[in-house]
Amino acid sequence: MNGLQEAVLLSGLNRRPTWSWDFASRGVLPPGATFTRATTATYFNSAGVLSSASSGSARFDYDPVTGSPLGYLAEMASTNLLLRSAELDNASWTTTRASVSANATTAPDGTATADKLVEDATAAATHRIFSNTIALTNSGVAASIFAKAGERTAFRIEFAGGAGTFGSSFNLSTVAAVSTDASTTARIRAVGNGWYRCSVEATWPSATNCNVFIYLQAVAGTTSYNGDGTSGMYFWGGQCELGGVGLTSYIPTAGSTVTRNQDVLSLPLTSLPGWSASQGGVLVAAYRLHTIVPSGYGQHVAWINDGSANNMITPFRSSGDNTMRSYFVSGGSDQVYQSVGSVPAPFTRQKWATLWGTSRGGGAIDGGAFSGTSGSFSLPVGMTSISFGRYTDRNLQGTLESIAYYRGARSDAFVQAVSR
Repeated sequence: MNGLQEAVLLSGLNRRPTWSWDFASRGVLPPGATFTRATTATYFNSAGVLSSASSGSARFDYDPVTGSPLGYLAEMASTNLLLRSAELDNASWTTTRASVSANATTAPDGTATADKLVEDATAAATHRIFSNTIALTNSGVAASIFAKAGERTAFRIEFAGGAGTFGSSFNLSTVAAVSTDASTTARIRAVGNGWYRCSVEATWPSATNCNVFIYLQAVAGTTSYNGDGTSGMYFWGGQCELGGVGLTSYIPTAGSTVTRNQDVLSLPLTSLPGWSASQGGVLVAAYRLHTIVPSGYGQHVAWINDGSANNMITPFRSSGDNTMRSYFVSGGSDQVYQSVGSVPAPFTRQKWATLWGTSRGGGAIDGGAFSGTSGSFSLPVGMTSISFGRYTDRNLQGTLESIAYYRGARSDAFVQAVSR
């Protein structure tokens, strides 16, 4: 390709997508799309308030601090195993050298239901609360809670049971996880009005039982100290999840565990203007992973498919090597399975362009160099729909900001350009 041809290819006219949809700015689903989720589910609205979407209603999530729209929220099914998630004064929770002041301040959902955990005056001791007993498996576990500083600004989340203890401490003053045990990943996210959602993810070493503990700390990283009888912190919305889903949106519970069902959004290809199955193409998506799921589960940005995995195109995060991969299959045979780039930190925006064609496949992320492979490839056939943020039971576990389709295979330079 000469320089003039390349300039024409990359011109504004030729970079117009065949079809596109901006979930973040529109806040609605594409015409012809179908959505299902048989339970309610939570999200942050434009005012930064944690809200509930009714059964069958798609969620359009917002940054709770800036109010910026993030797009369509797509998550796998998950269950909160902590009982009375917002009622720390309930008998489902047990205090040790501490007490709970119920409904002490406004919670992230705008209700006056956040509790305060207050230490007693015992010297050289821990001051804590712990949950109901949870039956664990070896598939990964995540615990989280919303926390707000009071007189104390640090605390620890810990799993403790027959297989040992695993956890991490958090310092709200510095907005940091200050000490992480082996086999754990700790995260902290500001969610507005002084609240932070703090989480610990771990691989439990054996199938056994445990409890989730919350320890107050006078000094970040140290759980044993002299209590003064009046100091404490605010907590709300505890959650414990299994099954390798990572940390998902808050699932409120009362006297029993609660499951949020999977978000399923798809569009028949007959409703996608300009779609051509006989040519290659480029799919461009801007998205944010809200969690990084443990090994064994992929996180899919989109899935163009025939109702199975026999003919499909899917850009996704591979948990096997923890990279982003452009992947397409024809007649049940892998054609291209190309690593494109590294996995972003949670809530970090990425824009990914993935290419499929008869002689080239791969992609580029955020304007980086094209990563691809050449050969003689068969195009997928008989595809009928595009699923957004989903592949069978594996979802994006994050928000899809926008997506665009370009009909026909393009050059590496084109794919790189449209990923910016």
